[in-house]
Amino acid sequence: MDRARIDENLSLLTFPPAAHDLQSLADAGFKSIVNLRQVGEQGEKLNPQAEAEEARENGLEYLHYPVSPPDLTAEKAQDFTARLEQLPGPVAIHCASGRRASLLGLASWARQKDCNAATAAKRGREAGLEISEGDLSPLLNVNEANAR
Repeated sequence: MDRARIDENLSLLTFPPAAHDLQSLADAGFKSIVNLRQVGEQGEKLNPQAEAEEARENGLEYLHYPVSPPDLTAEKAQDFTARLEQLPGPVAIHCASGRRASLLGLASWARQKDCNAATAAKRGREAGLEISEGDLSPLLNVNEANAR
């Protein structure tokens, strides 16, 4: 299974999971899964309702938090962080390719750790993600201002 481990409580999947992947996540100790995909997105293995049912059958909390690229704003990242903090960890986040999961996941990690976009991008690269400071800055503008 392709996943980037950000820390002990957060991993990002680079693919949309199938039912057997949810079982594997539960077996690996994950407690929650977050789906960032829009309903009916191309390449969907499980629709959000089916994914929620499979997740719950495997003992996972499930959050469907659909976002599209234009939704990737500092306000959305702040709201997502608040929602993520309510879930038991460890948490796995996914979208279609891992791009949205990487951006929102690292932005949330940065907010929780009170660090800037450069630090979050470095952590992402250490986990094998192709994320830059420029990618994350728009999601962390509040933190960026506070970090200076």
